[in-house]
Amino acid sequence: MCGLARTTGGPESTFVLLGGDICHFPGTFRPSADQRLPETIPSKALDNDAYFPVPCPGSLFTDIHPVMTGGKPADPLSFDPRASPFYRISNHETAAYMDTKVSQCSVDKLIAFDSSPSVLICLSHDETVLHGIPTLNASPNDDLNSWQKRGFKKQILWGWLNDLPRNGRPGRQPAVEGFWRDKKPWMEAKEILQKNGSQASSSGL
Repeated sequence: MCGLARTTGGPESTFVLLGGDICHFPGTFRPSADQRLPETIPSKALDNDAYFPVPCPGSLFTDIHPVMTGGKPADPLSFDPRASPFYRISNHETAAYMDTKVSQCSVDKLIAFDSSPSVLICLSHDETVLHGIPTLNASPNDDLNSWQKRGFKKQILWGWLNDLPRNGRPGRQPAVEGFWRDKKPWMEAKEILQKNGSQASSSGL
C-alpha cells in the first residue's frame, strides 16, 4: 500500500509518494532513462570517507552495474547502465514478495513518479531518507511541505550508491544487521521464511 500526499497546491503542486514496502532499495528503480546517473556524482550524496574520489565519476558505479558484471544485457550495444535500474525484485524463496511479476510491475511504475521533479519518493527502508530530510523523531516541529524548495530530492536521490559493494567489500553498514523479531536477532528467520515461501508457492497464492 502506497500513499500520495499533496504537499503544495495550485498548478505547481508537489507531492510526496509514501512508498512503504513497495520495494526496499532505490536501486530497483534508479537510474532510469529520465533520471540518469550523472557523469559526476554530487559530493553531498556520498559518505565522507577516503574511498570515494572528489569529484566522483559516475563510471565508478556503472562499472559495477550487475548487468555489466554478472550477466549479459539482451542488447549489449543499446544497454546503458546510466539509464537502467541496478536491481530487480528478488524471486528468492525467502523474499518478501508473494508475486514477483506483479511486484516488479509496481516498482516499474515508480520510475515515472521518480522522474517528475514534483514528486519525492520516500521508502520505508531507504536509509538515505533518514540522513537527508527531517524526520518526526529528530525534527518533530518540521514538515516536508517545502521539500522541493529546500532541495530534499537532490539531497537523497543518489544516496543509495553508498550501499553498493566497494572493491568486493560491502558498502555502508546497514542500520540493522540480519533479521530481527521481538526486539532481538531472529536466528531462524531464513529457515522459517524459506519454509513459508515454499508453502505459499504450493498453495497457489
